Amino acid sequence: IGVAADIAKAHRRFKHAEEDHGYLCCRARDDGPIWVNRVGTFGVACAAYHFSRLAGLIGRAAIMILCHEPLFQFLFADDLQLQAGGEDKYRNVWRALLFWLMVGTPFKWNKFRGGVQLEYVGFAFDFFRFTFGLSERRASWICRFVEDAEKARGMIEHRRFTEFVGRLVYASQVLCWVKPFMGVLHRWKGALQPGTVAKTPKMVQMILRFLAKLLAEGHGQVSSLSPPSAEREAFRTDAKAEENYFVLGGWETWETLEPKGARWFSLKITAAQLPCLFRQGRDACGMSAVAELLATLTGLQVFGWTKVRNKLFTVSAGTDTLSNEFLSFRDATTRFPLSFVHVQVALDMYRCGGFLQLKWRPRSLNQPADDLTNDDFHLFDPAKRSQVSLEDLDLSFLLHMAKFHE
Repeated sequence: IGVAADIAKAHRRFKHAEEDHGYLCCRARDDGPIWVNRVGTFGVACAAYHFSRLAGLIGRAAIMILCHEPLFQFLFADDLQLQAGGEDKYRNVWRALLFWLMVGTPFKWNKFRGGVQLEYVGFAFDFFRFTFGLSERRASWICRFVEDAEKARGMIEHRRFTEFVGRLVYASQVLCWVKPFMGVLHRWKGALQPGTVAKTPKMVQMILRFLAKLLAEGHGQVSSLSPPSAEREAFRTDAKAEENYFVLGGWETWETLEPKGARWFSLKITAAQLPCLFRQGRDACGMSAVAELLATLTGLQVFGWTKVRNKLFTVSAGTDTLSNEFLSFRDATTRFPLSFVHVQVALDMYRCGGFLQLKWRPRSLNQPADDLTNDDFHLFDPAKRSQVSLEDLDLSFLLHMAKFHE
């Protein structure tokens, strides 16, 4: 269960040292009285710092009293939440609250709420279904923002768009599928001048509509279960970017580490087939990270990981591009066209309930995959080759995003 409470006038619950009173004086007019704030004052930066120290002291003492009982405390500004489980959960919540009251914590009693479903600082927790996400009010605000932007024909103030992006960053703490889209929004926000009003690019408009659509479909709640650790490495890939084409190669390591007994693929993609992933639509120079991530996406689809359903799992894959390992950890990038491929990968994994964990392998330890990009198949069994072409890959959202790239 969870219980949420609000502490009344939290910023005024500590006293300032007497030697600091001079920094906290004010008056309304030149001939008026001088007011001295001897306690914490709203708007003064140190108020949040001192209250957090005071509340942290009380919270740690409450945990010590409860010893090893399964109770968790969360404090965000002046909002307190208690979560408890087990047979004595109700008793433990009362014990913790009683301690907070004994030391003089002034709660706002009309703001107490709790149960197996609870809203707290914009998030909604469902302890019965083991899900959490955005509260209905927060999700509705995002959808209304997108509707207002469409009514204004894409014209948005810099201040409002900055607020919107900030709220999405806050939401992405629990909604993992939001993070991959943030790169595009951050990039446009950074291009705007403060105090201006501008028309949003078509790609930004498309992403806003897509985010609102997912929230309207109920994706504002996700499983709170931790993703399981990967059992073992699933596959290894490599890619070559030269002149006006990519060569993607990969082999499956799930069943065996012997290339002769593994499934494998090798695929060549030209700039004419997929111009959105090439520099100026024709040059592969500097696109190695894009090609490597596209090879990973191909491996996920060819070896069947994107077809898994009703199961929470983690896929571990090998790549010899270190930057893509960092990308899988951060789950966000502002680089184009890398963000196109990344969003497609992230959506595929979200839809099937999976998590991707890329592991960097030095080129010397990834030689079989490297051979596949050089049309050297002597280590592999031709009968186990997965025949795949560009048309066989699901790149629907990648291509949809690319239509709006300006």
